[in-house]
Amino acid sequence: MSHFVSSGTGLPYDTSRRGPSTSAGNTGLYLAACAVAGRTGLIAEPEAKSRIEAVLASLEKWPRFLGGFPLTRVNVDTLAPTDTTFSTVEGLSQLTAGLLAVKGIIPAYAVRIDKLLTPMNWGDLYDPDRGLYKGGWSLIQKNFQVQQKGWL
Repeated sequence: MSHFVSSGTGLPYDTSRRGPSTSAGNTGLYLAACAVAGRTGLIAEPEAKSRIEAVLASLEKWPRFLGGFPLTRVNVDTLAPTDTTFSTVEGLSQLTAGLLAVKGIIPAYAVRIDKLLTPMNWGDLYDPDRGLYKGGWSLIQKNFQVQQKGWL
């Protein structure tokens, strides 16, 4: 498992080729995997906690948009944005799910995780006229002008 994680940030690489980026979605899934692996004995509990703590430390430094949402793609080692065109709801949902899984499995992280989740105002991403979440955010234009392929 260590081969797929940056030793500097504790974040998972986006691919097995260890490319320079990671995503909020992969990070959320990795957090959940670490918590479950520690709980079930697939890895030792102290190792699981060490991995989770490294990811949480990186998430606390991760660049944000709209005040509280982490960008969906960053450099795995520097945390610099790798995609300034848009951030998407599905990656943020996966990250949120992973954080909630850790919080449920290891309640000692609840306060730290709440500090990451509380600033995320999901209402800012919702379009009530269409009844859908907005998918694209332009970091350059600072608005939802981005059209994503395959989205309504």
